[in-house]
Amino acid sequence: PDEGFEPYVTFNTVDSLTIVTARNLNAFALDNADLDMTTPGTATSTEIGLVNVEGVTNWEWKWSDNVNGPWNSFDPAATDVTSFAPSFNEAGDYYVVAVTSGDVQTTNIKQIKVVDLSVTPADSQIVAQDETAETLTVNIPEEVTLSGGMWLVEDETGYLEETGIADASYTPSLFTPGTFNIYYYAEVQDAEGNPYTLYSNKVVIEYGSTGVNQMDIADLEVFPNPTSGTFHFNANFESNYTVEIFNIAGSLVYKNKFTDNGMKSITFNKKGVYMVKVQADEQIQMSRLIVK
Repeated sequence: PDEGFEPYVTFNTVDSLTIVTARNLNAFALDNADLDMTTPGTATSTEIGLVNVEGVTNWEWKWSDNVNGPWNSFDPAATDVTSFAPSFNEAGDYYVVAVTSGDVQTTNIKQIKVVDLSVTPADSQIVAQDETAETLTVNIPEEVTLSGGMWLVEDETGYLEETGIADASYTPSLFTPGTFNIYYYAEVQDAEGNPYTLYSNKVVIEYGSTGVNQMDIADLEVFPNPTSGTFHFNANFESNYTVEIFNIAGSLVYKNKFTDNGMKSITFNKKGVYMVKVQADEQIQMSRLIVK
């Protein structure tokens, strides 16, 4: 320790070896060599950085499925970037280092465990407006213990909606026509109790604008749109009508009844993307609403 060295332990899971070395704290190294966990095709939640790079001008991030190498280039190659969040397409144990143009390797190694938190069926779905999407099921890997989780719905703009549903199976109940990514978010712990945040693969659902009752649906003009919380509309219905607001996951978040005609104002200030539905008997008017 007086000369700037520390013990450094790595575990070769392929050959069942524990490797103890002395690591120079002042040498070219990773800033964080703790075990990280992710899922296939998803980059690690935190990037790996470098320390002691003085005098180092060129390097490349490389990977292997063995702590002793050989070391492979990523595709595309990751060169000369000071921080890097790797991803791998298949479950397994992987190791990441940085190697200089002079073939100097970082004195420590990052281990990344990729576990199969997968949603099935993974195929894209095309769902008409009068149809129900196929039920999705998430597989929790044996290597982890689930602490909490939730199904998430993401629209084509990148807006994310929490469904509040944590069950292993989920039947998407969409309301707004469009293309959506459905996936599962999980808080887990490994065998040692270390916490990780994992995301499953994304299932694409194209929810159509056509359906059995589409001919009965007219456009509703709402303004301002986008709104900061209060919007106005005039459904121009002669009879009593109901106003409902749905989030992109299909959940009803607002409902009110009106008994008279004319311009109406509604205050709804939860940020997100919504569908406003106004209905009087068999007549329906609808509009997409963005709340900033």
